Amino acid sequence: MEPGEAYAEIRRQVRARYRLEDYHFPQAGLVQLDRNLAELWAAEGAGLWTAVIALAGRMAEGVLKATLVERGMEPSTVGGLELGRLIKTAAQRGILPPDTMSLSGRGVAHHARRLRNWGAHFSLHAGADELTATQSLATLVSFTEALQRRPTSLKYGKVPVLDVDWLGEHWHTVKARVLVTVLAKLGRAERAALLAEPAPLYRHIVTLGSLRTIAELVILVRKAGLPLEPLRSAIRDDFHSILLGCAWSSTKGAVKLANAVRGIGLTGYGQVLNVMHPADAESVIELLSRRNSHFAARYLTGIATANAALFRSVTEEIARSPKVREKFVGALWSGANGRVRFVGNRLVLLQRFPFALRRAAIAAAPPGLLDDWMRVGMPVRVLQIGLIRYAELNGDASDGARAERRRLLLLCQGRVADAQLFDLRNVPFVLHRIGVQAGSHFGRSVFRFLFEKAALRTFPGRRDQHAALRMLFDVAQVAPDLASSVAAEVRGFLEETVGPESEWDLAEACGLLHLLGEEDIEPAFHPLATGAGDDLAAWLEVATPHEAALAVLGCVRVLAVPVADIPAPVLARARALQSFEGPSVPLELSAVLTAEMAAVSADSTATQVPVEEDPTGELAEVAAELSGFSEPEAEAVTAYLD
Repeated sequence: MEPGEAYAEIRRQVRARYRLEDYHFPQAGLVQLDRNLAELWAAEGAGLWTAVIALAGRMAEGVLKATLVERGMEPSTVGGLELGRLIKTAAQRGILPPDTMSLSGRGVAHHARRLRNWGAHFSLHAGADELTATQSLATLVSFTEALQRRPTSLKYGKVPVLDVDWLGEHWHTVKARVLVTVLAKLGRAERAALLAEPAPLYRHIVTLGSLRTIAELVILVRKAGLPLEPLRSAIRDDFHSILLGCAWSSTKGAVKLANAVRGIGLTGYGQVLNVMHPADAESVIELLSRRNSHFAARYLTGIATANAALFRSVTEEIARSPKVREKFVGALWSGANGRVRFVGNRLVLLQRFPFALRRAAIAAAPPGLLDDWMRVGMPVRVLQIGLIRYAELNGDASDGARAERRRLLLLCQGRVADAQLFDLRNVPFVLHRIGVQAGSHFGRSVFRFLFEKAALRTFPGRRDQHAALRMLFDVAQVAPDLASSVAAEVRGFLEETVGPESEWDLAEACGLLHLLGEEDIEPAFHPLATGAGDDLAAWLEVATPHEAALAVLGCVRVLAVPVADIPAPVLARARALQSFEGPSVPLELSAVLTAEMAAVSADSTATQVPVEEDPTGELAEVAAELSGFSEPEAEAVTAYLD
């Protein structure tokens, strides 16, 4: 099911099943709530998403006021309170629990207030959309249920120990949690017999189970290799019951279920569940203090992907106040206890936060542990963290600061020296994109030892040979002072390498030398001499559009190979360069390469080849490595580098 279809189905269920008469509201308040609800459905039917968000938030405020009046407060007193004060009053009176890390009540209330504000103050919101409108309705359902949870009259029977015959007749009298536990203990044949017609049993669990119980059912069905469609149908058909469950299930259960439903293809439903987590500065700080890094990463990633504007507002709330920022940093590193892996996990979490927060957090990290992590962490991340630590000391001319900068450079150099070339292949470009200038002291040092790493001509494997050529291409662009050294290294590679196992790498090297303005290029082994064969298939597994374009350029401009003789898969990969906004596109060599490929593609044979989109996943990979600097924060890095 497409996400848009899921959002429409969720709204349809809310519209059909959210009934004010199911709750206890005073008659006077019920009239106004009915009127507001009618306006809400009119806006939803017309696709007026901003109005839906505003009216859902207004409904949340209305049901809270009506509940407080029903519990004994004077209408005149309630009417004068804004939503934040109403929430505090409800917590003080025991209507809402005060625990922000529980989905029961207060956490949902924070979302109701935030979504209401987005609808009422359009300038605070980047633009209301169907997903956010659906999330606002889901929040309204859960918030109302949290205020006035309806009692259940169901009576559950006891389960005889793994009696499948008894369960086959009486499963509908068993608690959902117990039923999932029993299903997990049954053997394959017994479970298959009980689930011969699984739809009613799944519906029972989805309707009455906690979010964690439903998540455990999803995981069980996947692990057991059982058909998924009956379970998907049960979740889709009764998602409204899951929204009711958000009012009283644990945060951990909500996170677990959101991940589980996405795992069975119900992405749209997972997006709605992810926004049900408490999301404010207090909740994030408590999350970091109380939960392990894996859970915290899933929690924060869920919010960020489900509603980027919501997550951004939370991070801005943390960054705005020095006191809150200090609490955030303290919570981030609490529980390190000398564990290097803990530091790495927390640094991954930091990628979701604004650059100023990352700077403050990295400056406050346990220095010994941070150094230990820099010796073993992912090279591109190590260099990013090293850059931030180095830049913090940049304006300090003291001997101690100079010594610390040298020490940080040595840490970075040591990590590069120990890393596999394949793990370094995107590093020159990533450093360039995050603002490292080749003329700065940090840039000169880092690009020099990246070049020296790639300039080793004894490669342990084919994959590293690809990586070396890729690194040399970007080093020549981002550090022009090293271009002549790159040309000499590539020429030596061409002169010394023989054998058909590297024919397409040689063609790529020829193209790179051509771009660097070199002449009299004579490889020891002529590419394409033995045709395509297995070598081409192996090369295409890792060749990016840039590498393919270099190979095509080498064939056409250096080796005089007609375009018609170049295999179609190579041309298809190379032509993807024209729509590829990844490595080095704004730089001179890539601009020339793009223009050259456009000229080659003008050939009638080449233009018939379809263009691939991100064939090796390079776009996604580079985007991930740049995620810590995804906003226009590279300027901030550049500004305080020498």
